[in-house]
Amino acid sequence: MDAVYDERFQYLIEQCFATIEFLADEAKSLRLENIAERLDLPRSAVYRLLTTLGLVGWIEQDSKTGFYRLTLRLAILG
Repeated sequence: MDAVYDERFQYLIEQCFATIEFLADEAKSLRLENIAERLDLPRSAVYRLLTTLGLVGWIEQDSKTGFYRLTLRLAILG
């Protein structure tokens, strides 16, 4: 059971970083659909990733447009 958990956890972490890297490379705000398409992931999975990354301060969503973008947190670390 631990090996299965470890594989799932690793996959989730990889997807979180793939999302952050993608938004950093694009350097612009994007719609959920665009992010899901480019990452080749279901929209529901990307929505959960973006929501989680938003809760911890890495991503924010523009309330008017619905577009997602990185916060300055990455720049502060860099």
